[in-house]
Formats: sequence, C-alpha cells, structure tokens
Amino acid sequence: MSPCNTSDGWLKKKWKIIDTKRYLIKAGSNPFMQEPINEAFGTRLHQRLGCKNYVSYNVYMKILYGTTNKGKLQAMKIAVKSLDIELIGLNDLDSELPYINENGNTLLENAEIKAKAYYDAFHMPVFSCDSGLYFDELHR
Repeated sequence: MSPCNTSDGWLKKKWKIIDTKRYLIKAGSNPFMQEPINEAFGTRLHQRLGCKNYVSYNVYMKILYGTTNKGKLQAMKIAVKSLDIELIGLNDLDSELPYINENGNTLLENAEIKAKAYYDAFHMPVFSCDSGLYFDELHR
C-alpha cells in the first residue's frame, strides 16, 4: 500500500543522500503544492490504522523567518520545535538583504510587504511579522 497521490511521476523529484540516508525529495504542483502533504497525511493514516505494509512519507520544510532579531528567531524556533520545520532567519542567509520600503498603513501590511519581498529575493517559504512599540502613557 502507498499513500501516493497518483501524480503518475510528472512531479519534480530527486534522490538525495543526507547523513548516509537516502531521501526522495518531491515537489508539489500549483496552486497549493499539496501532493507531498497528502502523502505524509496518508502515512499518518496508515500508522493510526495499524497497517503494516505501506510506503512512509514525511514532509520536511525549511521556512525563512523574515527577521534579523536573534531573540525573535529563537522564540519562534521553540514554538515550532515539535513540527518538522527548519526555521532560519535572515542572518542565516549568505545573500544581501533587499531594501524594503515598509510603506503599509498597518503593521500587518508591513509584514506582508516584507514577506513578499523576501520570497521574491530568496525563493523559499517565508513569514514575517512587524511589531511596533506601544506607549500607553503617551495617549493620556
């Protein structure tokens, strides 16, 4: 049995050896790159049903956190520790960071501007946040 998503072999894939183990690295198809996630879900389903003969798939994801703040990065790494996610920050890249004009009207808009700019520059999944300093005493 296999949780394969029946893509008939047309998805991009390659074999890679990492730490002496052989891995099949697969891409998904647009718009949601869903096939590898379906296969990993199928694996979990087979495991929970107690099936013995199935092909095991796992999803590994590397995500860029759009920050140079080491404290924010470390806090987020702790938050996603139980997930199969490698979280890296902007300081982990060996590339020049793009200039970003944070001209949004809200913190959320600025976060979106930064996430899109980092994705365009580095071509990998990215999330970003934008926080501000708030002083309650100044409004009194």
